[in-house]
This record gives sequence, C-alpha cells and structure tokens, in this order.
Amino acid sequence: MQQPGKTSQTEQERNVAIVLAMWEGVIRNGDREAALRYVHPDYIQHNVNMPSGRDALLRLADIVKDPPEGFPVPGYKTVLYTMAQDDRVIVIWDQPQRDPENPEETYVGQAFDMFRLEDGLIVEHWDDTRKTKPWM
Repeated sequence: MQQPGKTSQTEQERNVAIVLAMWEGVIRNGDREAALRYVHPDYIQHNVNMPSGRDALLRLADIVKDPPEGFPVPGYKTVLYTMAQDDRVIVIWDQPQRDPENPEETYVGQAFDMFRLEDGLIVEHWDDTRKTKPWM
C-alpha cells in the first residue's frame, strides 16, 4: 500500500521520461512543440536569467533552433544522471564551458536542473545559475 503523499515508482519513472523528453525537445533541438506538450503555461522559473511562464521556454526553443547572429552557442549538455523523488526530478549533466581566465580554452563543468511535475506537466524549475548578461 502506498503511503499518502508518496509517489509510486511508476510515476517517478514517468516524470523522468517527461523531463528527458522536454530536455531533448527544447534544450537540444529547439522544438516549440516539446515546450507546449511537457510544460505548464504557468511554469515557475527560479533562474534569475529567465522569466517564468511557458512563453519564455518557447522563446528559448526559438533561440536554440535559430541562434541570433553573435549569440554564444553553449556547448552540448550531456545528461549523466537522473534522480526522482516524489514529484521532483533532478538531472545532472556536463557541458564544455569557456575558461574565464583563458577564453580560448574550455573545461568540462557539471551542473544540475531540478523540475517539479504536476499532472504530467513540468510546473517548476531550479538550477545552479549565476547571473549573466540579458539574452532575452
């Protein structure tokens, strides 16, 4: 018997699949349909560089799909691990980063994103973001 407030393993696996499908669609491929399918319209963003709301992810998908001239395209994010507990999914990934002391060099940095899901949609996001220049 499942305890009240606990999410079944099946639901956790489903949540991971939703997050990874959104990740593949929006973050890697710039697919607006993935944002519409997997993200709630009132999505809450805890990243100081991004506004809340699904519309911001739609704009991000457009930038990924067709980067503006001069836009520094980030390195490819490789998912290393996913973890799920209750209604949250954490994705740990690595990505080549420019070395701030030697901009011609890169290093592999690891980071995370955490998502909260409700009724099969991503409703909230956290990550380890540092404030950057506005891009939207």
